[in-house]
Amino acid sequence: MEKLLEVLNPLIQFVLVCVGLWYTVETRKLRQQSERQSKAALGQKRLSIAPYLVSGLVNPLSEDEDASESGDSAERAELKKAIEDARKNDELLYFVGVSNPTDKVAIQVDIYLYDKNKKSYLLGDTGHQVLSSKDHEIISVSRPYMTESEVTAEIKADHGLHAEFARAVSQRKETHSEIYVLYKDIEGFSYLAARQFKEEDDGDIVYRQQNFFFSGLE
Repeated sequence: MEKLLEVLNPLIQFVLVCVGLWYTVETRKLRQQSERQSKAALGQKRLSIAPYLVSGLVNPLSEDEDASESGDSAERAELKKAIEDARKNDELLYFVGVSNPTDKVAIQVDIYLYDKNKKSYLLGDTGHQVLSSKDHEIISVSRPYMTESEVTAEIKADHGLHAEFARAVSQRKETHSEIYVLYKDIEGFSYLAARQFKEEDDGDIVYRQQNFFFSGLE
């Protein structure tokens, strides 16, 4: 009997090890499946509350602007003078229009604009913190210029999308400038909408397709 046990003991140990390995592998598979299901559920939730903002350069003094945005003649004259003064001081460079065509609400909206000629970034006026459903805002973009590292640090601190920002930058054509719109949904999830554009010699603006970046949905 003792000899039989001596023979069987290594076999029993081997079987126990195999069972343990099988259990470990199956448990890992179940955990990975559960994680995938949780991410899929989170992704569906994100998509159900995500606002999709659309950006582009605008001229706030254009005669084609909606009356609610242009205001009356006195307001337009005041706005025109403010713009002219800022441009004389070489401060104001762009106006970015941001629209929310969805029925969701965007909060903490931040605008950065990459100027290909200066190879630097500009920060938009951050006075507009909420963009409601079907709403539209015109945001001024002015000096001083910022470096890419400075912009990355701000985006990391405010939105946690520094990796997504780096991905957007890597896709940018050297011949194009780019508008970056960062914002959050009502639950605090962050998004990045990046849109490249090129100013033609005749003054026309040519846009590339806008790209959206999200965190935590890989």
